[in-house]
Amino acid sequence: MVFEEKGRSWARTLVIAFTAASGIVASVARGLQAGPSTPAACTNQFFSGAATGWSQPNNARLSDDTYATATFVSTADGSFTSWLFCNQYGFTLPSNAVIEGIQVDIERSQGVSGASATDKSVKIGLAGAQSAERASPDFWPSSDAVKTYGGPNDLWGLSWSPTDINANTFGVAIAAKQVGSVAPQFRVDSMQITVFYSVPGTATPTVTTTPTLTPTLPPTATPSVTHTLPPSPTTTSSPTPTDTVVPTATETPSFTPAATDTPTDTPTETPTLPPSPTPTEAATPTATEPPSVTPTQTPTATTSETPTSTSTMTPSPSRTATPTWTPSAATNTPTPTHTATWTMVITATFPPTRTPTPTVTHTPLGPDTCCQFTTPIPVCGQASGGSCPSGSTDVRFAACIGGSCATFTPRTGTPTPTPTVLCGNSKIEPGEDCDPPTGPTGCCIACHYRPAGSACDRDGDPCTVDWCNADGQCFQAANLPSGWSCERDGNLCTADACDGSGVCSFVSNVSAGIPCDDNLFCTGFDTCDGSGTCLHTGNPCPETECNRCNEAADSCFDPAGTPCTSDGRECTRDQCDGAGTCAHPPLPPAQCAAGYAVLGDGLVKTRLGFGAFAGAGACSSETLLGASSFVDGDAIGIRRLFLARTCEVRGRCVTDTAVIFGSSSAVCTGGRDTHPNPTPPRPTAVEDCEFAWNRIQARKSVLLLPTPGIPGPLLVDTNGTTTVDVRGHGSLVKVDAGIFTLKRNATLVIQGDNATEGVVLRVASNLTLRSDARILTSGIPDGPNGSPAERVLILVGGKVRLARNTKISGTIVAEGDISLGTFSRVEGAVFGGDRTIRLQRGATVIPAPWVLW
Repeated sequence: MVFEEKGRSWARTLVIAFTAASGIVASVARGLQAGPSTPAACTNQFFSGAATGWSQPNNARLSDDTYATATFVSTADGSFTSWLFCNQYGFTLPSNAVIEGIQVDIERSQGVSGASATDKSVKIGLAGAQSAERASPDFWPSSDAVKTYGGPNDLWGLSWSPTDINANTFGVAIAAKQVGSVAPQFRVDSMQITVFYSVPGTATPTVTTTPTLTPTLPPTATPSVTHTLPPSPTTTSSPTPTDTVVPTATETPSFTPAATDTPTDTPTETPTLPPSPTPTEAATPTATEPPSVTPTQTPTATTSETPTSTSTMTPSPSRTATPTWTPSAATNTPTPTHTATWTMVITATFPPTRTPTPTVTHTPLGPDTCCQFTTPIPVCGQASGGSCPSGSTDVRFAACIGGSCATFTPRTGTPTPTPTVLCGNSKIEPGEDCDPPTGPTGCCIACHYRPAGSACDRDGDPCTVDWCNADGQCFQAANLPSGWSCERDGNLCTADACDGSGVCSFVSNVSAGIPCDDNLFCTGFDTCDGSGTCLHTGNPCPETECNRCNEAADSCFDPAGTPCTSDGRECTRDQCDGAGTCAHPPLPPAQCAAGYAVLGDGLVKTRLGFGAFAGAGACSSETLLGASSFVDGDAIGIRRLFLARTCEVRGRCVTDTAVIFGSSSAVCTGGRDTHPNPTPPRPTAVEDCEFAWNRIQARKSVLLLPTPGIPGPLLVDTNGTTTVDVRGHGSLVKVDAGIFTLKRNATLVIQGDNATEGVVLRVASNLTLRSDARILTSGIPDGPNGSPAERVLILVGGKVRLARNTKISGTIVAEGDISLGTFSRVEGAVFGGDRTIRLQRGATVIPAPWVLW
């Protein structure tokens, strides 16, 4: 069995060795202390599954009331941040120092009223070292307070050398999580480290032996080598032999800081020996380097006897482990090894808007016409506000009305007699604004003059004064005096003035630093340079995801709906929210695999036998529901849907054809939906079903099946129990097998803990469960819908055969045929991509959809 991480596999050979523990005879300088020391750098580091990252991480270097912050927006209980990692503490311990304890003091608080927050994880480390967990369950206070982790006698589960402590990569990382429904704001003011040590004098060691485990890895992480399991143990008594195979190593959730100079992808681990091992045989090393044993002592083994045999297999840790912390190299630039799933909220700061203040001011003198149009009055049934009829002579924008021609009286001056006009002569005469060629039934409204003395603009010259007269004419009254401010060329970085003769002329360039404006947001703040040119500070936006310059909106936010980085889930849309954040709103349930108990692609035929039960929707190319079968959702047969007389569908019965076959008395609570017309639009339920299947294919392409023949077969014998222990191997663990068979009454237990977010069992060929066999979970927390089965996904490259009374906790996705035997039970979902999905008599699928959908 091979445990793979991020598409890469390697063999891990654990070499049992012994180290000498010295009893010091000479004097020792004890009680020495280095620190508390502050870091020179703090960075935001990737944490798989994190909901947000840390802003201004370097603010956590000193206790100065400036904070590294992480802010949640509409997150749920249990959401957590990425790592805040501080390093370069500048320790200079002597080379013969003996490290006795490490203390970390973190000054932190949370700043939202009514919110609660605790530690998600607190660890220390450097390249190659991975410490034990020291997270505290205490709530973060609302005002700054120092929380102490570790102490003078706490080595955090590791042994440390002075070189480790003095390294620039040595540091501390913290991640925080939300408690309850109110989103907090996490604030960290400082992260200090104190190291307690002693310096020995001349010593005479006395040697005792302590068993340890030392991993020996291949020279690089590129070879694909298998992890050799212990051979099947044997015993000398009892007709039903039982043995307990202790895993080769047990690891805790880990982070892997990068090296000081050159980042490397070589996996590192420091496993610890399980307590009180009682194996019947030792693990066989398979690495490329020979094991080393010093001195030559080996653990003893004892054999226990029980009525049934039990074996335990422990996978190598996945590189997608949570917590996983990968600090950057000495430059403190994060070295990404994964696609981040947290969202950094960036607040752009823009220069204040300033209004240009030239030395002189020109005030526009008014509109360019002396005629203001009246409101049209409907006459003879002609609607007001319409345009002049086709063919009419229209020199302005007045609206036409029917009936007699309108007349007017000027507002000021001597009243003008009603003009004599001829309606329909296609001539614009006094009192008309248009005149259609249709006779006296199509004349147009007239206008009234503005009052005499109203400002107008006759010639567009900013250095002349123009006025309306009583007859509605605009005339030039005077030139503006010399020195009167005007605008000659639209350049705010030059000063122009009238010369007294009606001409606007250049005077001088305005001073450097005076604001100007090119009317473009994305060029930044504009100022004059003193030579008549308007300069631009440049793009004011950070140009990060969802925070790119948007000229149309004058903002630093991508338009809402712009695609952004995936959160790794196939049932969410990944799109910018229009406010600078990459959001992940859920898809409608029908467009997601989570909405179906049974789902196949466009070629699959699904049959539900007598009394079979699907606890959510069922969809495939052909869907046939037998007597007394039940679908608690929509039943969709894209090309053919058949309903037995006594079957029941709690949702809609849908097909992309004109006919639903079978009994018309079958119950379809949501109604029947057919599609007699072969052209679009198709039934929405059909399109949603196909969309959901495509999302399944996308998830499979990410997880990948193992190459056939490379992982060995996994067999659990009759009445036997095998445990796959994934504790301490991260949040998402992949377990590979070539062929997977559980014989009659056999049990496979997937053992996890609270850190287990998902387990993917990848079977290259066929999955077979004989009668009464079971695949169960233990210690794995409930998923979002309340079942640990939501955290188990079983990918099968071949066929799935479940015999009578079998049970599986997890979602099955298979390339080949799927058959669920009589009264078999799947708590999850069943998805097939080949020819048939068959639920035999009384078979049941209880919906518990895979957590990453």
